[in-house]
Amino acid sequence: MGSISQQERIQRIATALGELRGFQKELEAIANQRAHELEEAHARLREYTGGGRIKAVAHLPPDVLGVYVLLPAGGR
Repeated sequence: MGSISQQERIQRIATALGELRGFQKELEAIANQRAHELEEAHARLREYTGGGRIKAVAHLPPDVLGVYVLLPAGGR
């Protein structure tokens, strides 16, 4: 297994993050769908338990918790 320089790591991660920004609409669509599903689940739970209403929670922009940059091992 090889290693790459710190500068190349920084460059590869910056490239990956730049590409991720190009998928903002898709990520927001996923966040909206999941928020809608969660709101429906909470509404069902409140109906069953007789609980009160909750405020909608802001869900945009979605958080990105990690980015993986996969590189070929080379030399094999």
